[in-house]
Parts: sequence; C-alpha cells; structure tokens
Amino acid sequence: ASMSKIYHVKNGDYAAAAGRAAEAVLMIKWIDEGAVYEDYPLAGEPDSTVIVVSKDGVLTQYDGPVPLVLTGPFYAIGSGREYALAAMYLGHDARKAVEVANALCMDCGNGIDSVTLESRGSLH
Repeated sequence: ASMSKIYHVKNGDYAAAAGRAAEAVLMIKWIDEGAVYEDYPLAGEPDSTVIVVSKDGVLTQYDGPVPLVLTGPFYAIGSGREYALAAMYLGHDARKAVEVANALCMDCGNGIDSVTLESRGSLH
C-alpha cells in the first residue's frame, strides 16, 4: 500500500512528510492548526520530518516544535535524501531526483507525487 506524502494546508501552503506516517499526520494537523509550540502533539524525538513550502516560496522544516527556515538551491528529506540531493546537484529537477532515489534506495518507491508551484518550481 502507498499514500500521498504531500498535503495542502488550510492557509494555502503545502506540507510534505517523511518518516512514520502516523506521526507525520499528527505533525501536519498541528501545522494546519497554526503550529503553536505549546500544542505540539508528540513527546520525545519524532521519527518524522515535515517540510512546509509557503505560498511565497519559504521552505520550513519541522523535526519537532521548533521551525527551521531553510535556504539553498534545493532540498530533500527522507531515506532517499542523499540520492535525491546528488541528482539535483548534478542538474536534475526534483522529479528526476526522486526517480533516482527510488531506483537506488531500497526504502523508497511506490510512485511520485508532485505539486507545481507557480513561483518556485516543483515540490516532490
């Protein structure tokens, strides 16, 4: 079985998840409700990462209740992260980078979901 790991958040942003699905869903629900630090739903270190791409192109990562604003020409999360980053470093787009990760990482696969953003390119 597979599931989409891209979610459209209420405020119009997009969130993408890697890691444990149940944790990621709780984190995304928390983000959807405003990401209030005191209301963070998980205890301890999560086994999930969520990145949020805002409507204005800001990329924020959540590995817990503290947001990390990311910069750089490209970014990836999840078990195929290194393969995807290498592919993008070599000039491939995000979709091709996920194809490379799926081919080389035994924990990756089951298709590719994507959202095209007008101002910043693609989120895969």
